[in-house]
Amino acid sequence: EGYNADEIPAYAFGREAWSEEFRSYLVYFSFPEKVKKIGRYAFSGTMLSGALVIPDDVEVIEEGAFQSTNISSLELPHHLKTIGHGAFSDCSSLSGGLYLPETLESLGSSAFYNCKLLSGPLAIPSKIKEIPSSCFSNCGFNGDLTIPEGVKKVGGSAFGWCSQLNGRLSLPISLKEIGGSAFSGCGFQGELVIPRELQTIPNYCFSDNQFSSIVFAEDSELLKIDNGAFSSNWRLTEPIELPKELLTIGSYAFSYCRTIPKIVIPASVTTI
Repeated sequence: EGYNADEIPAYAFGREAWSEEFRSYLVYFSFPEKVKKIGRYAFSGTMLSGALVIPDDVEVIEEGAFQSTNISSLELPHHLKTIGHGAFSDCSSLSGGLYLPETLESLGSSAFYNCKLLSGPLAIPSKIKEIPSSCFSNCGFNGDLTIPEGVKKVGGSAFGWCSQLNGRLSLPISLKEIGGSAFSGCGFQGELVIPRELQTIPNYCFSDNQFSSIVFAEDSELLKIDNGAFSSNWRLTEPIELPKELLTIGSYAFSYCRTIPKIVIPASVTTI
């Protein structure tokens, strides 16, 4: 039934406020027309199912709002600015494409974590400056992935184990920091270009992909390639010339990359 408010309060129908028996009956909800905010864990753990169309006036979806629900498709509003931590995580029935509106400015960690049935290409809106940890981890997106210019940080496991992302990965010049396993376990192919301002490639960041070549930007500021960073890229077939300022190469950094013909290690390296 309807709810007469411009905000759906935190825990309104979620597991913190109602018994499991009550939550099992909540399969449909009619949003008020002028609602602007959906609060923390508002529908978390309910049996809300079918197509979820969020009203166009909604600007904020807070932490865990629809976590672990049974929604099968999702239409986000055109004026949305914020998706909080885990807002749609573990929605195991959520399938089809995901359209993120260009108004979106902020994504929370694990926002779409473990939505395995989401598919098709994923476009990141241009106003996003950070893609936090596990944001899209273990989803079913496919094709190319372009991280837009302006993004400065991609968190740990942000796209980890999205095994159907089997096109090209394009990283922006603006990128300064990547977390461990950020792109691990995907299926990216072709050339990978590492942006100039990255100083560390952390543990297993690009492991278990299918890149054919790795190129470092001219005047790269890279100082450290950490443990397993490029491991298990078994389709690497082009020589790799490491940046001139590099100091450290971690354990297993290129392990199981059996087809690389040559790696040029600069004199600056002090630790392997």
